[in-house]
Amino acid sequence: MIEPFRGIAIRFLAWLLRAGSMRVDWWVCDPDGTVLRRGRRWNLITNAGRQQWHLQSYGTSGLASLGFCYCALSADAVTETATSTSLSNEIASNGLSRVQCGVSLPVSSGNQTVLTASWTASGVGIPAPQKGALFNASSNGVMNHVFGFSQGAVTLAAGQSFNIRGVVTMG
Repeated sequence: MIEPFRGIAIRFLAWLLRAGSMRVDWWVCDPDGTVLRRGRRWNLITNAGRQQWHLQSYGTSGLASLGFCYCALSADAVTETATSTSLSNEIASNGLSRVQCGVSLPVSSGNQTVLTASWTASGVGIPAPQKGALFNASSNGVMNHVFGFSQGAVTLAAGQSFNIRGVVTMG
């Protein structure tokens, strides 16, 4: 009798640990839309981001005008921790600058928000993204979710697109 309960308890703990976190799917496409590489990762939530999330959800003053809907990329490996407040070496060139995500909020009894972003690489010497983060502003702002890309650096050629789809589950 204990074995079935253990399985349920483990699944519940896994769900609890991921509640409020974000699953990030990423893929690289040729200009014709052919998918060349893809991956999936879970994210790190920063302390400042968690506090901002609570303020936006339950606060009565000091509210930001936007949620965490801007995505930035970096060519560094993930070194951020829960106490980090910025993304190291954010990419600001070659078509890979910070972008505002498309956002699909849950409806009715839904519990998932979906964020999508896309970049098209341009020029020469294109940096290879290794991680990304969500912010609540087009520059600076509060950083919440930080995520790495499962195969390390994502090498891009001019004209190729880099795409992410983040799914945040609450409850």
